[in-house]
Parts: sequence; structure tokens; C-alpha cells
Amino acid sequence: MPVDRLKQFFVPMVARAFSELGLAEREIIEYVSTMLTGFARMEHLYRVRSVEGKPIETVVEMLAETLGAPVSRASIEWQREVRQYVGDYTLFMSGLFRSYVARGGYLDLD
Repeated sequence: MPVDRLKQFFVPMVARAFSELGLAEREIIEYVSTMLTGFARMEHLYRVRSVEGKPIETVVEMLAETLGAPVSRASIEWQREVRQYVGDYTLFMSGLFRSYVARGGYLDLD
């Protein structure tokens, strides 16, 4: 499915779900719809790679990749990008595996 059509699929669903939660802000709907569209592609799901080029699958390993990087403007921008990705990844995975996350108490749902 082309990216534009996929995003057109997500926007009304996200808008409806967020409206039910009282979060009908256009910027939030746009961000989450874009994030879902991106993660629908397998190559984006495990975008962070090790030095050897292998996909990194855990949040701890993703964040560990940012440790020890030399301090430079490029490094700081890269670290920010990785941390934004980790935030998006955890948001995506907590929605995809909601029952597992809720059962494990990883989100405060009360």
C-alpha cells in the first residue's frame, strides 16, 4: 500500500480514538498518524543499527548505542534522533502489544 493511502487510513482512526479520549488536537493526530505510517514498514521498525550494522531490537540496546559517542554537533543531533525514535518505538509497541504492557504494569493505566 502506498504511503499516502496508508496515512489516509490511519488519520481518521487516530482522530476517532483520540477524540474519544478528549485529545482531538490536530498536531497530535498528525504526529501519531505519521509515526504509525512509518512503523508500518519493516525497515523503519528496526531502524537503529549496531556498529556492525545489525538491527537493534531492544530499547536498552538502542539507548546504549548513544552512550560513548564523541560529543559533536552531529553526535548530539544523532542522539536526539535516536531518542525520538526510541520514544516513537515505545509508543508504537505499547499500542501494538497493549494487553502485554497492561498485564506487566509497564504503563500506569489507573
